[in-house]
Amino acid sequence: MKKILHILFIPFVAALLGSCEKAEELVFDHEKPQFELRNDAILLEVIMPQGTTPDDKIYIVGAFNGGETNALDNLQWQLEKAPQSDHKWGIYLYPSLFEAGKTLADGFYFISASQGKERTLQNEDVLHTATAAVGERVDIKAVRWESYFNPPPAWPAVESGKIMLKLTVPDYTPLNSMIALYGNVNDWNGSDHSKWGSVMLDRTHYYIVVDPAEFSSGKTLADEFKVAVICPAPVVANQDQWWYHQANADGSDTEIAGFTIDGAVAGMSYSLDVAEWARSADMVDAPWSPSNIITLNITVPDYTPVNATIVLRGEINNWDAGADPKWTATMTSRTAYQMTLDPADFEAGKTIADNFKLCLVIDGFGAWTFQANEDGSDAPGVFFKGTATGVEVLHWRNKDLIPPPDGITIRWRQPGNEWSAMAIYAWGGAPNFDSFGGWPGEVVTPDADGWYSVTLPEGQTVGSAIFNNANGGAQFDAPEVLSENGTYEITASTCTRLDKIIKWKQPGGEWSAMALYAWGGTPESETFGGWPGAVVTPDADGWFRVVVLYGQTVGNAIFNNAGGGAQFDAPQVVDASGCYTISDASCTAVSCD
Repeated sequence: MKKILHILFIPFVAALLGSCEKAEELVFDHEKPQFELRNDAILLEVIMPQGTTPDDKIYIVGAFNGGETNALDNLQWQLEKAPQSDHKWGIYLYPSLFEAGKTLADGFYFISASQGKERTLQNEDVLHTATAAVGERVDIKAVRWESYFNPPPAWPAVESGKIMLKLTVPDYTPLNSMIALYGNVNDWNGSDHSKWGSVMLDRTHYYIVVDPAEFSSGKTLADEFKVAVICPAPVVANQDQWWYHQANADGSDTEIAGFTIDGAVAGMSYSLDVAEWARSADMVDAPWSPSNIITLNITVPDYTPVNATIVLRGEINNWDAGADPKWTATMTSRTAYQMTLDPADFEAGKTIADNFKLCLVIDGFGAWTFQANEDGSDAPGVFFKGTATGVEVLHWRNKDLIPPPDGITIRWRQPGNEWSAMAIYAWGGAPNFDSFGGWPGEVVTPDADGWYSVTLPEGQTVGSAIFNNANGGAQFDAPEVLSENGTYEITASTCTRLDKIIKWKQPGGEWSAMALYAWGGTPESETFGGWPGAVVTPDADGWFRVVVLYGQTVGNAIFNNAGGGAQFDAPQVVDASGCYTISDASCTAVSCD
């Protein structure tokens, strides 16, 4: 349907020009106050970390209330969940109950009965401070619980008739180590790893499943036994060398204590804590890993699709990776991948020092071989060759045919250039909780115009985002949940959104459909596309909403019923964020609350 411009109404439009004012700043529900102030108490309102359960027990701890010994399990210092929010918790603090001379300025933190102490994003101790008088509200944000960094291991079920030994080992234990049981139950011979060997659960947790039917006659786990890390050959010259469990903090071999378990029965599991390994100082710097696994760290261009299929083809696999996952890399961050290679899989006589290439596999286009030409041409590229464990892919061949990434794009700038490095971190996303990888997230470099940019894959949500100076000590929370394309500006003290957000309601409900069209904008003349423009559905509160990304102007806006014949010109050029109510004959600026 042809749009109607209503030129005859220009005098009427001019009369209403002053009636539309700039919208108030948006405040999200989880940031709004949830508790009433009291004139005899300090109110603390706390946004709790992702994963906090409504039935959790959370306590405030500080010098002002005597520390953990006095605060934990004390209802006086237990927080209350807000009735209308699962994110906000609060507590009323009465200074008359504080320790003599102590205040909130002396520092405090929170402890969850089920998830441990409050931690920073870098897994460091937290100590909030506040200066407040009775009758005032203090807003606090907690970002992590201890359990986030130390999630409980998911131990498997115990097999019928078997006994499981759940081992917690030092974090310097080499990954995928073989840990074997030696003791009276096997005459101190644990060389048969199918009976006495371990399975790795995670970095510091292993388990050993033993069958009492295999025990030496008359022996049980009540008799002494030990567990030992077995070092592989040939990196360790003495193939028979092992690393006994022992409890000496200095890692010495003297008076090494063994384990005993009284009354162990089939079908049950038992937890054992390996405090140290004997000769552990040597193990910390040991270069070996089981089967001499080679870890190949790969850096790729930022236009590489997220979670791309990257395979290795070279002399070590006779230039044929096929569909075998052992030649496929795993993404560790937006521009970094990792591949583990077992020399046992290599062609006879070949090593990582022989020629190989990395290939990006795109559905429908086959393999895109690495090459180093700056112009991305198809001329023969450079081979990888050598013993280095890190390689950099400068360009993919025919990169213009690689489909652009899907999902939302976040752009930002820092006009004052206060930070020498820039990264974006996000937590609480899905399906990947850390949308841009672990802290400090994705480190980003600016383009020629000073803009930083990241793009998420389709279906990945962000959660709570934090702009930071690549873990240099400075950071700002994003002013909102990053759920759409957006543009932001960071200064030494602020983080603000630069896009225009236009919201409107139609209280009378005259139109069954709603759209917003605009003409005369730049660089796109029709800001929201051809007539009738952006067709919008309302949110739960009845608001229609569009976003105008930074750099695009709106021009002349026309609210319409999705091309159904009804429309109304906005009374002004829309050049700022704003909220409106409209009808068939009027437009009025209103608060965005």
